[in-house]
Amino acid sequence: MLKKVTFASVGLILLASPLAISAQTISLPSVPSNASIEQLQQIVLQLIQVLQQLLANRHQQSSFSASPTSGPAPLYVVFTVSNYAPQVGDFVDFGDGSQVAAGNLSMWQTFHTYGQVGTYRAQYHKCTLHISEKGCDGSQVIGTVTITVTGEGSGITVTAPNGGEQWEIGQLNTITWAPYSYTPYTATNVNPANEVNVFLERLDGSTVGQIMDTGKASLHTYFNIGGYNNWAESGQYYVRVSNRVTGATDRSDASFTLLPRGVDIKVNGSDGPVTLADNQLITVTYRTVGNTSCTLQGLRTTPNSEPHAIPIGAASTNGSETGYAYAPTAGGTAIYATCNRSDGTTRGDSVQIYGGTGTSASIKITNPNGGEQLDRDKQSEIRYSLKGLSSISIALYKNDQWKTWIVKDLSVGYNAESGIYMWTPSSVLQGLGEADNAGSIFKIYITGQKADGTGYVDDKSDAPFSFIGSAPTLPPFTFSAGFSQTQGANQWYYAYEDSSGSLNIFRDGSGSWNGLNPDGTPFIRSGVMHPGPQENAVLQWKAPVSGLLTIKGTVSDGDNSCGDGVSATIRQESTKLWNAQIAEGGSASHSVSSAVDHGTVISFVVSPLGNHGCDTTNWDPTITYVQQPVVQDGRVSNLANALSALEGALKSLLGLLD
Repeated sequence: MLKKVTFASVGLILLASPLAISAQTISLPSVPSNASIEQLQQIVLQLIQVLQQLLANRHQQSSFSASPTSGPAPLYVVFTVSNYAPQVGDFVDFGDGSQVAAGNLSMWQTFHTYGQVGTYRAQYHKCTLHISEKGCDGSQVIGTVTITVTGEGSGITVTAPNGGEQWEIGQLNTITWAPYSYTPYTATNVNPANEVNVFLERLDGSTVGQIMDTGKASLHTYFNIGGYNNWAESGQYYVRVSNRVTGATDRSDASFTLLPRGVDIKVNGSDGPVTLADNQLITVTYRTVGNTSCTLQGLRTTPNSEPHAIPIGAASTNGSETGYAYAPTAGGTAIYATCNRSDGTTRGDSVQIYGGTGTSASIKITNPNGGEQLDRDKQSEIRYSLKGLSSISIALYKNDQWKTWIVKDLSVGYNAESGIYMWTPSSVLQGLGEADNAGSIFKIYITGQKADGTGYVDDKSDAPFSFIGSAPTLPPFTFSAGFSQTQGANQWYYAYEDSSGSLNIFRDGSGSWNGLNPDGTPFIRSGVMHPGPQENAVLQWKAPVSGLLTIKGTVSDGDNSCGDGVSATIRQESTKLWNAQIAEGGSASHSVSSAVDHGTVISFVVSPLGNHGCDTTNWDPTITYVQQPVVQDGRVSNLANALSALEGALKSLLGLLD
């Protein structure tokens, strides 16, 4: 007997049997053409609840596993749920304060890095009550895995500057390292900036001094050394990063170049701050490099006169000006130089002048400061109040992590009390090359240089804001272009399957990802894979956003001097999308289309056919999104999410009933 379930809001009727249901009695109803988006969302959510209730009445043997379950920090763990179809609202709690939502797949994987020593209970939560749009309103634990992090956090690698860069002293530069993770108010951080010191080293290995920060995440600097009024000299250097807590340290692989400052001024030989009597006779020396014009401001040419702009030449100039100090109050003033360049940028330097005690400096973001929805394709205002600053730099934060600079070294007037910077978010977001930009996950960060040269002040939006409008188009993901020595960089992961079918994550990324066999197999290099005698080489790609994509490439024998060939397979989670046997000297091309959810894992697997000798395999796949979800009100459409969830629930239900 069929049970009739009626949704009166749109006159929709679903027939479903509460007992013995066959696949033939389940059908999707037609949707009224005049239904609103809100009504459609409610219909889909109610349908999902009915299907989830039907599924809940079926006994399933679910499995929640992890690999590895122990090891030194940072420990990279793969979690797998199988023999159960994850539903909308299901989630994994990693036991360290972080969670991830499950996908609608028969076999689902996710990855997590544990950065601190300890024992964690990771749990899979099955959603048992799903009413609202925002997630699960009630759940039960259906699987638990214990993760043991056995050693202190080990390992830190300089990622920039790492050889060949040319950075200008006095311009804001960002020194980065990996692994890096920082989440405010939690203990699960890996090499956070407040635990890491950065040093400048000469080519002979001696240390110039500690690099002073002007903002953390990882470390932003103008290359002040040992103090904010001490500057590095131009030349060739390395940087060394050192974690004070774990003892981990690393130096850049090759040297980089520090270029001279665009302009440098001194008052009576000092970078300041200096205390002078009003109308005191002083000498200002200057050095400029690479500019088209420069002016000096804040110096009196005669006692009691008003300070005015003094041209000090162009291009590369060394010189001096003699004049009289303008220091009428204890609060102080500044002598500063401003230079213009042919590319439209400016350079500047200042020396703080005190007639007594100093003054305070501050910066405060007033917009966006939390809750705003900015149109990514329209100009928006970044508003701020400030005091006692010579320049500011503005950055975009995402999930409380620094992502990119919006503008660097923006000169502000010494007496300025407020400011507005106009920007178009889409240009900045496209530069990130990331598509998971939905929701209130962004903040603005501003760091400002104190006019007296004694350091910096900074501020960040009090709460996150979001973007609305069309999502940026993702670039293609090509294996060789995205190859990295860091797991997860550019969405790529490097692993192998052992003889039991268990997935293992490579831990050695020095030049290639190597296995533990004496011959170094299995291994993965840029565009190249090689299986082991009993292990499959597995290259994985994790979808950054839901959408329709194509997977194209050619697999070919990389060593035709010997060998008996390999098997090449493309999998989406546990589903095989493509397979071919590559004979010695042979090749095969593939072009596969598939729909993915955010977090879906695509695996490229190379397996030995017999003897693994000479099984070097060239494979450089490219994954391209051909259709991505539309972002509405700062988030991926609820309707799209709900329809995807409904499709997954239907597939699971029909699979059980056949």
